Amino acid sequence: MSTDLIVRFAGEGGQGQVTAAEGLAEAAARVGYHVQTYATYPSQIKGGPTWAQTRISTEPILHDGDALDVLVVLNREAYEDHIAELRDGGVLVYNAEDFELESNGNAIGLAVDELARSTGNPRAANMVVIGAVAALGGMPPDYFEDFITVRFTRGRPNDEQIITANIQALGLGFDEVTKTGFKVADLDDPPEETHPRVVIKGNDALSLGAITAGLDVFVGYPISPATTILVFMEGNLHGEDKAVVQATSEIESISTIIGAGFAGKKTMTSTAGPGFSLMGEGLGFAWMAEIPCVIVDVQRGGPATGLPTKTEQSGPPPPLHPRPPATPRPAPAQDRAVRPARLPQPGPRRHAPPGHRARHRRGVLQGRHHVPQLGRAVPGPGDPADRDADRRARAGHRAARPDGVDHRGPHRLRRLGRHPPRRPRAGAPQPAATPARS
Repeated sequence: MSTDLIVRFAGEGGQGQVTAAEGLAEAAARVGYHVQTYATYPSQIKGGPTWAQTRISTEPILHDGDALDVLVVLNREAYEDHIAELRDGGVLVYNAEDFELESNGNAIGLAVDELARSTGNPRAANMVVIGAVAALGGMPPDYFEDFITVRFTRGRPNDEQIITANIQALGLGFDEVTKTGFKVADLDDPPEETHPRVVIKGNDALSLGAITAGLDVFVGYPISPATTILVFMEGNLHGEDKAVVQATSEIESISTIIGAGFAGKKTMTSTAGPGFSLMGEGLGFAWMAEIPCVIVDVQRGGPATGLPTKTEQSGPPPPLHPRPPATPRPAPAQDRAVRPARLPQPGPRRHAPPGHRARHRRGVLQGRHHVPQLGRAVPGPGDPADRDADRRARAGHRAARPDGVDHRGPHRLRRLGRHPPRRPRAGAPQPAATPARS
């Protein structure tokens, strides 16, 4: 028996890897398992290397997992790219209609498309694969039948026919693998449910948190991988004095939420790296005008326009420093535990010297701003470390003059040993000479 099952589906875009991974996760979650999925695909409608991974466990899940228990590949390229990550004793399931392996080992060849066509629904190939994975993990088919019924009941005349074909495809995949005798360790029974659970994506969870915190206005421009936040808000941020606006650019987005914030509304926008770089001037203005707003940066991989459909969490510095200096603000990143956060509260502005305002205004972390993902503290305004750095910077600026002359005062230069001793005034007592040693 095992507490964990890690499955990866790999192939070409459009073959249904992401659908299979999410379907497996949703079905497992319905019977009580903890699940987590991850998918990566190219920025094109169809084609290109694509893979998705599902982890199923009887314990809470905090990461994607390590070596794979089951690898499902639908073409040779996917096999060559991912076979090295299959653990010893793991099982490979491959599409026998696309390629054959010289030495099978722990490998099962399935005619996935042919089995799907035999049910009368060629689009049921995903269920054939899910049935094969269920057999390898020791999960009974009835775990998935209720999921299929709920998923494909949409009020259409042929719903019953589609449901029957998918359940049949699930059984065909299950039976084909059972005949081979291959199996990874059986997954333990799901834990008893103590409270209702939901399978949700990160962007949707973030959006729900913002709505619960009282978000009034959301303005966004479509940009992968942040577009789903805008789509979620369009469908769910409803009510009196609520507004969702699709802007024509990121500059318009930041400008609009600053205006709404000035009117006393709780505001938010979302973007990715390229769009966030366009918001730098707006962020500086929001700080200067003391107008609260929230910007979500869903980071994509790579520099410049990067990899639009692939996420990455390696760039905290841009969110921390996208604007002129002397405008610090908190930039929370995901830590071991995700805690609910309060949106900045619009409030009256206070007039005070710039240094005082930076140290004490509400909505800004005082002292050293802790950024969990960086694992270190960033000096904040008023910190001794920050003041010392500023003092050194001013001293260096004064020393670096175009004429090449060191303009620092004689008292400072004398302490540095770069200035002759002070000459005594006329008539002043002279210090006693130190006798020479014999």
